[in-house]
Amino acid sequence: MSERKRLNIVVIMFDHQLYYGHGSGNNNVLRPCFEEFSKSATVFDNAFSCSPLCGPARRSMLNGLYPHRHGQLRNGMTKIVERTYFDCLKESGYDSYYFGKFHAGKGTAQMLGNSGISPEGYSSPYVLDDYKAYLEERQLPPPRGYVEFSETDRQYFREGEEVALDGFPFLYTYTFGKLTTPDDTHECFYLSNRVCETLEHLANASSEHPFAVRVDFWGPHHPYFPSDKFLDMYNLNDIDLYPSFYDDLKDKPSVYAFEQTHHLARENRIIYPNPLSAKNWRKMLKYAYAQNSMCDAAAGRIIEKLKALGLYENTVVIWSADHGDALCSHGGHIDKNSYMSEEVLHIPLAVHAPDTLPQRSGAFVTNMDIPVTIADYACGSFGVPTDGISLRPLLDGEKRGRDYFVAETHGHFQKHYARAVCRGDFRFIYNRDMVDELYDLRNDPYQMHNLCNEANYFRIKQMLINDLDLWRKEYQDNS
Repeated sequence: MSERKRLNIVVIMFDHQLYYGHGSGNNNVLRPCFEEFSKSATVFDNAFSCSPLCGPARRSMLNGLYPHRHGQLRNGMTKIVERTYFDCLKESGYDSYYFGKFHAGKGTAQMLGNSGISPEGYSSPYVLDDYKAYLEERQLPPPRGYVEFSETDRQYFREGEEVALDGFPFLYTYTFGKLTTPDDTHECFYLSNRVCETLEHLANASSEHPFAVRVDFWGPHHPYFPSDKFLDMYNLNDIDLYPSFYDDLKDKPSVYAFEQTHHLARENRIIYPNPLSAKNWRKMLKYAYAQNSMCDAAAGRIIEKLKALGLYENTVVIWSADHGDALCSHGGHIDKNSYMSEEVLHIPLAVHAPDTLPQRSGAFVTNMDIPVTIADYACGSFGVPTDGISLRPLLDGEKRGRDYFVAETHGHFQKHYARAVCRGDFRFIYNRDMVDELYDLRNDPYQMHNLCNEANYFRIKQMLINDLDLWRKEYQDNS
């Protein structure tokens, strides 16, 4: 087996992660483990989700194809029939493991040839038999949390009460509170502990095969239930609302006004001015920040375990997320929807690879590049054409990547066709049957001023429209 194939691979993937203000000076979320990891990695400052929705993006992170090419346009569960990077791993002799949320199509990661644990659909870790066995092994109590605020219509989550977190079948609700049981009962530490156990087994095994381990946390997606340890990292009085919270949406396409949470909307349109107090919003941000920090700590355990076992220097480690989080943006949303704002598009992406120097890269990259990169390190080629590119040349010091990047959506809670073109500091967003958008992110990082009809920006707008036309032809976007 060649030296290339002997590199192990670890993928750390978060869901629906706050990555507000990156590059604009407003880095409010504390991620000490990611920052430490970045010291030995290539950090991509211009990393974007290929599609800011779980199902389409997660499918693209398996096959390196845009959603309009693999066919999973929204969160519906369609069968995976195309080649994935798991096929590359298997053909190259890897022992492959997958832990956590799958939500990339029908079935589970185990049905694609991986060991580990991944339930079908969105699901919840707290209802898994393995999670119950984990609690018993570690003599931990069932998970519980105190509900501070809830935007869900499920009576299960009653404000001001402590609730069991393992009492419903999927982990999705607009609820904010704190974990009242030990940290290790939280899904993020359950998964990271299972991964660490697997790494210990692999380090002690006699197998000559390289390994690939991927962990997909349900968090830091809501519901937000961080523990006091992580809530104490933040002072409520130091948390400011984002400038886009005050966006009146007058120059935005109507898709920004769609909102379905009952406190914030009337007939599915966001209420403006926002009906919740600034104090309530700061409190929600505090819980969200704390959960982001908690998940960061869980991922940090995996990095430390790799180092303690002497595996880190022979392992490619990829740390990223499927898409961003729209919390508190553009009038005061709680969840993402079908708009293509910076808040839902921008993601963290950092890669540690042996024999490469740590650096920051401004290249336009995407989570759709992750499977192509894995295949490059595992066997040199994905084996079939992909829309993603390998990041390996950039890790090796090549400076030039894409001239521009296009992200796509086909809608979420409402159907919507949109394409976002990212070039330099500018974003052009085509919205079918709605107002188009153009932003100068250097001077307007929170996309408050739509420049699409400004005469001074006509040439820039036309350049980005030309980019989009070329992209549509190259990637056969005929929808």
